[in-house]
Amino acid sequence: MGAFRTVVGTTARALKAAGRFVEGLMAFPGIDLIDPQDSNFRRLSQGPKDLPAMEQDKMLSLAYYLWRGNPLARRFIEIDKDFVLGDGFTVTSDQEDIAKVLEDFWTDPINRWPLTIEQRIRDLAIDGEVCWPVFTNEITGKVRLGYLDPRSIARVEADPDNATMPLLVTTKSGADLAERKYRCVLQGKPEELLAQRGLALWGQGTDGECFYYRINSVSNATRGSSDLEPNIDHLDQFDRLHFDTADRVGFLNAFLWHVQIKGATEPALAKWRSEHAAPPKAGSVRVSSEEETWTAVNPDLKTGDVHELVRMVRLLLGAGAGIPDHWISEGQATRASAKEMNDPPFKRLKTRQAFWKSIITDVCAYALEKAREPKPGVQGPLAGVVDAEGNVTIPPPVEEAEAVVLPLRKAFTVQESPITTRDFATAATTLQTTTNATSQAVADKIMTKQEARLLLVQAATEMGVDLPPELPEIAEDPGPSPEMRKLVQDAMDQNRQPAPDEEEAPRPTNGNGKPGQNLEALTEALVMAIARQQPIINVHAPTGVAPQGGDE
Repeated sequence: MGAFRTVVGTTARALKAAGRFVEGLMAFPGIDLIDPQDSNFRRLSQGPKDLPAMEQDKMLSLAYYLWRGNPLARRFIEIDKDFVLGDGFTVTSDQEDIAKVLEDFWTDPINRWPLTIEQRIRDLAIDGEVCWPVFTNEITGKVRLGYLDPRSIARVEADPDNATMPLLVTTKSGADLAERKYRCVLQGKPEELLAQRGLALWGQGTDGECFYYRINSVSNATRGSSDLEPNIDHLDQFDRLHFDTADRVGFLNAFLWHVQIKGATEPALAKWRSEHAAPPKAGSVRVSSEEETWTAVNPDLKTGDVHELVRMVRLLLGAGAGIPDHWISEGQATRASAKEMNDPPFKRLKTRQAFWKSIITDVCAYALEKAREPKPGVQGPLAGVVDAEGNVTIPPPVEEAEAVVLPLRKAFTVQESPITTRDFATAATTLQTTTNATSQAVADKIMTKQEARLLLVQAATEMGVDLPPELPEIAEDPGPSPEMRKLVQDAMDQNRQPAPDEEEAPRPTNGNGKPGQNLEALTEALVMAIARQQPIINVHAPTGVAPQGGDE
């Protein structure tokens, strides 16, 4: 016991002396043992626009905390997710083998894209980045995706020669976890995309490949940031404002009884207080003389400006999230103004939806590439479908048409759900007006057909119809067939007016004894023309020859 006290005493004296030493050093100007900028130091692998590692982790934790506990923060995330996802994404292909591989990848019991894509979109919005390790069957080429929590990412390293291209994701190491390094999936051959330094960095990923995507970052930043990051402090302030207002309302509902007794002395008041220590119960009866007056007193906390304060903070949050007022229960917008305010957020949401469409395209193209060659030298189920150059032959939609050869990345289509419901009545009116105007402009030779078509394509786009901007190749009109020409010519000969020196030949009548057109021949000619879908030539008499009269 004595030895223990000796050790403790010695340690205490050493700490006390060290404390005096530190105090002495800090007394000298220019000597600071704690650098106030310590938290701002970055790793050499971090970009100059990245948050420090501790701040990045703090941002991720706060964003998730706000999504869990702040109704407005959750609304911001869910609004964007609902619009971006809509009715879902679909992946299709006209090539049967490719369509089967994509269907297996899309509905795989681990991937389950129809079920998990909602969570994936939400994760990207909350964390600002997603990382999916890739697991590929080296025999069948089947691809499955995992999930790596952004909080477990130690750093993301970009191409030394191209800061926009992430190449290596390194995880944190701990007591139970070893450091792992993942190569970022490249959309192409590494030797064609990277220089020597980039190849060397990318080759350090010995633990497999991963998909890594980030948002809300600049070109030379390696990490993303949450959609909630600009509003984190204001969302916390909004929370405190609501709780403080609720507490204030509780005070407003409180009151006390003020009893005034005229002419009472201090002993009399003390006696009265002892007899009426408990306040009267609700609904009870009190009887007093005119010398005793009871008054209920409420606090006057001047709360008239609370509503405007709450509205001001809410509008600030909506502006920071890019969401108009009427989307967050702010009812001061009219129908006309609300429609005009919808355009900017819809543009922003379409941009995010296009980003997700590109992500899905990358992942599906990778799944197809692995189905062609799971690993170097091993042929997968698509080995006979995709050639050595990575091209696919798509069968023609019509038997007479020629097959189309496309790169593997373009051999399928990712279709997103429309962000907004189109106003077809307005779009149809616009299309009709544009058609009339362009037709007249082309007729007046103040606009070319190609320029007119570009305007019509723009109008058709508003109705959700995608048309190529180029003029289609229209086959030259072959004209009527020889048989059709003979039939019509015979009918015209029967109605021809004879020349003055030519003897008039007998002509058939039209059924009432009057000479007229050979209706039977004309009708037959017209029926045949319609049946054969051939142009109908002019059946009137030649210029300068008046037709014979007859019944119409």
